[in-house]
Amino acid sequence: MKIVFKDSKLEHYYRVGNDNGTYPKWIFNNFVKAVSIMQSVATITQLRNFKGLNIQQKKWNMKGIWAARLNNSRRLEFTVDKDWIVYLVNILRISNHYQ
Repeated sequence: MKIVFKDSKLEHYYRVGNDNGTYPKWIFNNFVKAVSIMQSVATITQLRNFKGLNIQQKKWNMKGIWAARLNNSRRLEFTVDKDWIVYLVNILRISNHYQ
């Protein structure tokens, strides 16, 4: 999958590292791992095979947005193109699942 960051701070965070303490180091490590896995697969079906990420499509007012689990409370939110064969992953944000 091709990765496009819609949030420049997240792109900087991914490429440079956790230089400003925005998130704890373990969130950063899980974030990098999730993006790396996304880059290594070709389809959303393959991505869903990584059970630890718990890939789920959002519902209701967030329809069209997908989420990957970073830990019990943090999710990496993203969208995929409508093609469903060649994917473009748009990394949106890291969200707090319970807020």
